[in-house]
Amino acid sequence: MLFVDLYELTMMQSYFLAGENKEAVFDFYIRYRENIPRRFYVFCGLEYLLESIENIRFSKEDIEYLKGLGLFKKEFLEYLGDFRFRGSIYSIDEGRIVFPEEPLVEVCAALPEAQFIETLLINSFQFPILSATKSARCLAVSQGKTLVEFGARRAHSTLSAEIAARSAYIAGFSGTS
Repeated sequence: MLFVDLYELTMMQSYFLAGENKEAVFDFYIRYRENIPRRFYVFCGLEYLLESIENIRFSKEDIEYLKGLGLFKKEFLEYLGDFRFRGSIYSIDEGRIVFPEEPLVEVCAALPEAQFIETLLINSFQFPILSATKSARCLAVSQGKTLVEFGARRAHSTLSAEIAARSAYIAGFSGTS
């Protein structure tokens, strides 16, 4: 199953048809918002992004589905059949304390490839950063007590339970249930 917004595919097609294949550089960062008084965040989620990028493939079923939408030209669908992310990802280390507006990840790739992973990139970090940061805040007020994460019981899925447990561990929790 593809994890992509339709607009990214339509943008990719416009780049493809226009011959826009130059290298692009994008940064991922956390926006500063005055109404959210967080002074710091704990960076986490890189493993999920890299694993997902490594496995990007358009199956025959994916291509047939996109063809059925009537939005994409034959040449572009053929291009997607051989699509792989061939760019580079540069990142700070997981577990590092970070601040709003600070570049955390840099994507260097041909413009269509960089565009394709936008939603995947954002999604790979949102929940892990949230979980790691909340865990770090719990540790900060725990007065040195050992903390163990028990999120699997109420998590929305097995994957979200795994992400929460890993994020808590990276932030300094001692274990999980």
